[in-house]
Amino acid sequence: MAAGTPSGKRAELDAEVPGDAAGALARAVGAGVPTGAGQPRIEEILRSDETFVEDLFDALLDGLGFPEATSPSPREQ
Repeated sequence: MAAGTPSGKRAELDAEVPGDAAGALARAVGAGVPTGAGQPRIEEILRSDETFVEDLFDALLDGLGFPEATSPSPREQ
């Protein structure tokens, strides 16, 4: 399939998932977060068909082992 077709674009993005997952895990470790999942789980999250980016982002942060927020952000006060 050509790269310009929807299936081609999906294949392009899918090919980048392993590197993106490894990068996300490395950044989490660099931030001092004990990662809760391995690379396969992060890849699964990145390949998700989740409709809402907020839900996907929450799943990614959870998968990487980031702790839940304990207090509202200054913007929420």
